[in-house]
Amino acid sequence: MSDETRSTGSGGKAAPPIDAAGWLAGAERHPSPHYNDRPEGTPIDLLVIHNISLPPGEFGGSAVDDLFLGRLDPAAHPYFAIACAAGPVSTHLLIRRDGHLIQYVSFNRRAWHAGRSCFDGRERCNDFSIGIELEGTDAVPFEPIQYQVLARCTRAILAHYPAITPERITGHSDIAPGRKTDPGPYFDWGLYRELIHPLRHAPGNERGRVTARVPLKVQETLELAASLVGSTVNQFIVQTALREAERLIEQERMIQLSERDARAFLDALDHPPPLNAELSAALQDYAAQYDDQTGAIDWSPRPKRI
Repeated sequence: MSDETRSTGSGGKAAPPIDAAGWLAGAERHPSPHYNDRPEGTPIDLLVIHNISLPPGEFGGSAVDDLFLGRLDPAAHPYFAIACAAGPVSTHLLIRRDGHLIQYVSFNRRAWHAGRSCFDGRERCNDFSIGIELEGTDAVPFEPIQYQVLARCTRAILAHYPAITPERITGHSDIAPGRKTDPGPYFDWGLYRELIHPLRHAPGNERGRVTARVPLKVQETLELAASLVGSTVNQFIVQTALREAERLIEQERMIQLSERDARAFLDALDHPPPLNAELSAALQDYAAQYDDQTGAIDWSPRPKRI
């Protein structure tokens, strides 16, 4: 095995170190020709999560590796021709279904994973981001070992590149909406966040987990609010949503008056208009049916007035 290609496994719970050249310990190196230098002085401050499979929905073959290394045969499969026609692509890391970890481009270099993209008003996300591909699709769940390896890689990246904060971890679909959909609906962002911060979610400190995709700041706000009332996050969300639902339902039941109608109504209470014939007749009927002693009303039919 050459100096450029090595495998030390991906086991162990500690975050593996990243060397000065931008290579992650424990990742098998497959240097890709598809990279270039980042713009001078550009900080690395974004982590993008992807999914990939070639052909779509098929796992374990060499096609993904061949794609990133520029040696995919477009004639070998109809979809390979489409992938090759899109132009050269690469990623920094690939995590296979079995957790096998491969690095194609140094983190210090610009991999070609994001394409036309924008984050927080900044375009060309490849300039300032690191890309991680999970072998998978939008249609099936990812494997538990993939989350474990992804979390260890993420902790190493956050430690080595402090400008990448948890709030600056995003999906490909978020930086290329309408064009990309990965990592897809089966990617469990809540589980991923828990694995990145295991101490905060350790047993005994369990306060519930938000499985919906929300920014980390929102997650922390919900956790703080839930702790103040002594409930889990999910209980807090349900209770708060129930109160809001009841408020909306009650609001729909209320009669909404415009300012002009409200003034007219109050004015009519203060200065009631003279009784017309119909109202006078109705009051007479009421008086005739009302029993002053019992307070009961005789609801038996009355002859219709002509």
